Amino acid sequence: MTRIWVARVDGRSMVGPVRAVLRCALTLVIIPAVVWNFDGRSWHDRWTGTIVLQR
Repeated sequence: MTRIWVARVDGRSMVGPVRAVLRCALTLVIIPAVVWNFDGRSWHDRWTGTIVLQR
């Protein structure tokens, strides 16, 4: 619907349930989700090794 998806930075095929749950839990803590790095990734993405992409 929004054509965004979450992928692993290391190139593996699936994010996996552990990373997905950790990422969701970190999203609930507002601070990591609104603080971005120089490359546009937020802290919860860096901590879980994921990146948000647009198709």
